Amino acid sequence: MIYAKTGETLDFTTTWKDFLSSIPTSTHNIIISSEYFSLFDHANILTLKEYLSGFVVMPIIYLRKPDDFLLSLYSENIKSNAYFKSPIKFFEEQSGRVDYLSMLESWSQVFGHNSIVIDTYKSDTSNTTLINGFFKKIGMDMSHLDLKIRNPRLNVSPPIKFLKLLRCLNWLFHGRLGISVAQCRNLYLIRLLNARMVKVVSLIPDWALSDKWFSEIDKDQLATTFKEMNAKIVVDYLDKADAKTFS
Repeated sequence: MIYAKTGETLDFTTTWKDFLSSIPTSTHNIIISSEYFSLFDHANILTLKEYLSGFVVMPIIYLRKPDDFLLSLYSENIKSNAYFKSPIKFFEEQSGRVDYLSMLESWSQVFGHNSIVIDTYKSDTSNTTLINGFFKKIGMDMSHLDLKIRNPRLNVSPPIKFLKLLRCLNWLFHGRLGISVAQCRNLYLIRLLNARMVKVVSLIPDWALSDKWFSEIDKDQLATTFKEMNAKIVVDYLDKADAKTFS
């Protein structure tokens, strides 16, 4: 495992050299997983291929519907980074994160179209099914093992009503008063994220606080925004089983 202390920046070259030198020579399979691979541009992917030139590389990419992914990212930023802008504004700021077509084209060009394996992430899939499915892709049957996430609710987003309350507090303390993100975490973000507070906020009637981020019209507009890209991904990269889930 490679990690950095808070505030520390790892040197890309040194990190990879240290990592590769730590691999025992008898090792046959290596799994390298990072959500930051999705942020790599073409140059980064070329550098990665250079570092892994002594290996047969099979990139495995999981795609989540763009609107679902951005909403999940939005929720995480509200509860962790004191974000307070509207979801529409956040979607505009983070649109590059869901430019899946450019990402897939870069990985395909560098490692070869037939080398990459693409699957779709389904939010209702159990962690056990997801993990077993991943291992099957690399030729390992782990179904006989009890592969479970120790705390499956550790990264579950709170209900929308609760997130809206946090967003208001973020707007007041971080946006208006200029209190730092770290201070906001210590002041209220960490303290309020508990089951009792979530339950209390859930009792607020819908007419006073909606439990939806978007109106039906807004949802249709968002779907239209990603429709063309999704359709091309389905044709160029996904099989029939995943096409219905992603389109």
